[in-house]
Amino acid sequence: MHYGDREGRTRPALADTLGFENPRFSPDGRRIAVSVEGFNKKAIWIFDRGSGILSRLGEEEAETTRDRPEWSPDGKRVLYRRNALAGNFLMTRSADGSDGEARIPSPQVAVNELVMHPDGKAVLGGAAAGAASSQDIWWWVLPDTVPHSFTQSPEFETGARFSPD
Repeated sequence: MHYGDREGRTRPALADTLGFENPRFSPDGRRIAVSVEGFNKKAIWIFDRGSGILSRLGEEEAETTRDRPEWSPDGKRVLYRRNALAGNFLMTRSADGSDGEARIPSPQVAVNELVMHPDGKAVLGGAAAGAASSQDIWWWVLPDTVPHSFTQSPEFETGARFSPD
């Protein structure tokens, strides 16, 4: 995994011996939340660019995968998907790991990815749309869970983002 500075120079962040996915810079740019694969499951880790320390965010559980991290707009929390035998859930926890995970209210659709609006009140989520090769974008306002369709097509839509304003 590499990261760059504003002048376009890149340097290795970590040795590429692990399976890194979905790296996301914190709003202040000092940390990177990343999904790390190991032993057929994934966990969320936080890389501190200043210290060079990579730390697991939370505990490890058998049969549980945590992936697709995103930051809250204030950088204090990390949002992610928790996939366990009981199903997929959207979770959040303090970026410093000082609290347990909390479930994010979400509609009764299989949400695979999530990003929060800059005001922290609304979220966009990519949700399965029936066929395995199809995903639509939905949004809802927290703590309500009424989904509003943003896209509906047979395509696989992913990576939705709110504009900064």
